[in-house]
Amino acid sequence: MRLEIDAQAVNRLALDLDAKAKYVNWALARAINRVVALTKTKSKRAIRAQVALSDSFVGEKLRIDKAGSSHLQAVIRTPARGLSLAKYKHAQAFKRGRGNKAKKVGVRVTVKRGRSKLLKKAVIKSNGNIALFYKGKLHTLFGPSVSQVWNKTREQIKPEINYDMNAIAAEELRYILTESRR
Repeated sequence: MRLEIDAQAVNRLALDLDAKAKYVNWALARAINRVVALTKTKSKRAIRAQVALSDSFVGEKLRIDKAGSSHLQAVIRTPARGLSLAKYKHAQAFKRGRGNKAKKVGVRVTVKRGRSKLLKKAVIKSNGNIALFYKGKLHTLFGPSVSQVWNKTREQIKPEINYDMNAIAAEELRYILTESRR
């Protein structure tokens, strides 16, 4: 069996690939940025499945540093500070006392989805924070921060993200070679 190779076609292909090589980092940066946006969405869902925070609040706390063609790395950041229980769903709890008058007995807080807990001796301060009266002083109470929950949930979504990264990177590189999204 004998094969004939068109040398001019091979040279044209080599020049075409060489010309498109400079776009590889650009395509990979686009793929990374698309995947990090998907990761943020999946992370918000995973975080909200564990704690009772609003979607917009979690979205504000998860920030993205995007990748560029010169640096192929994207980062999702969260502030590592405590989160007041006032950010969670809460309400003043009452009990009926003498004469059917309402008496404050504490604060009911929902930290985990679907589970509320009564904090006896807790009060809602005038600034909206929840405090516990302990040893004659008011102490502000804190719940798990977005960064604490994110650190626990990111390992759960990692296999899914790896699959997305491979598929999207292949799609972006295919676009460079064929100049078509299909």
